[in-house]
Amino acid sequence: MTDGHRGVCSDCHVGAANNRYELDTAGSIVVFAVDAFGFSKTVGTLHEVAGGFVFDPDDVESASVIASADVASLELGDEALDSLVLSDRFLDAENHPLITFQSSAVERVDDSRLRVDGTLSLRGVERPASLDVELNKLGPHPLTGRPTAGLVVTGRIRRSDFGMSLG
Repeated sequence: MTDGHRGVCSDCHVGAANNRYELDTAGSIVVFAVDAFGFSKTVGTLHEVAGGFVFDPDDVESASVIASADVASLELGDEALDSLVLSDRFLDAENHPLITFQSSAVERVDDSRLRVDGTLSLRGVERPASLDVELNKLGPHPLTGRPTAGLVVTGRIRRSDFGMSLG
């Protein structure tokens, strides 16, 4: 993870009961792009995500979110690079197996976008973070009939804010 990290939870489908949604662990993934020290952009994924949120479209400010990603599920397309990023030089997966986010405030930006402020815990370091949420669709899932929300979540972090550097 280098400076300029951008993450996307692409097409996060969730199921709801009483405005409580759980991430669909089979259909959710974190996709991120990393500025590789100015030489290139590297795209990676975190495949194992969990969590949920409470969301009432008529009372957005009462919404809350908690989500996590298993660091060991990281894939960058190169085993040597995966090993380096999982090592104590970067993510320190052995000592910090989860990346977590917990919201502290949610506000509506417009009819289809929200801003979620909260705390991101990465590598044992907690920092304030803001996520932009694009609400694709709320409604019954066509296959299950269950209330479902389709979301795209984006955010940016700096690896140096979380103690990851080559120095």
